[in-house]
Amino acid sequence: MIRYMIYGSSDDLVEIRVVEHDLVEASFVDEFCAYDSSLEKPVILTFSTRTKIIVYYGNDGIWNIEVVDNGEGASIGFVSAASEDTIYTDVLFVTAPDLHIVSAVFDDEDLM
Repeated sequence: MIRYMIYGSSDDLVEIRVVEHDLVEASFVDEFCAYDSSLEKPVILTFSTRTKIIVYYGNDGIWNIEVVDNGEGASIGFVSAASEDTIYTDVLFVTAPDLHIVSAVFDDEDLM
């Protein structure tokens, strides 16, 4: 099984890590600049399971992640952001066998 962890960082980065079996370490995979992202202009990630998510920085200073399509065979875990003062990002976990990201798009630009 492969488990990706997706979250926002600062006010302009979407970060992706692979979580190891013990859930203690997460290896860096990639980060995408998403400066000026919004609900109307999100980062769109699509996985090999056809799971599709959007990630965007909200007006309230919190990174939001939404599952648009759960796809097939993926397990989704979600931790909601508490507030701008504590945890300022949603965190999404996507788990499936042989999972990989097939596309990342922001503002009609391919990020991969």
